[in-house]
Amino acid sequence: MTLALDTNILIEVDLLNQTVIEKLNNIREKISAKPVLPSPVISEYYYGFLGTKKKEKALKFVEGFDVLNTSKNSSLLFAELRHKLMKSGKILTDMDILIASICIDNNATLVTMDKQFEDINELNKIILNV
Repeated sequence: MTLALDTNILIEVDLLNQTVIEKLNNIREKISAKPVLPSPVISEYYYGFLGTKKKEKALKFVEGFDVLNTSKNSSLLFAELRHKLMKSGKILTDMDILIASICIDNNATLVTMDKQFEDINELNKIILNV
């Protein structure tokens, strides 16, 4: 199984939040998988450092992760998910829908703290309560 980290988890790991790191380590022990990053997570994370002196540190941090990229299939999944969510009145950002579509396409489990991912039934997810 592939574990994909959402942006909020990546930020907490970078901040050395021991509660999140402990929960992530417990998940990794059960699954024995090295976490990866969906490509939009890198964009969201790096964006937070633009205009700061920590930009280079942020780049070095994400270098340690493998990346899940978009594909034709994940792009089609994005459109289908977005359409389905909008029809049902559920609101997620395009970046979150893209992250979900990449995870679904790669059969990855998303580790997140965002409860709105519960609205995507097709997504394997672990929602941490911290």
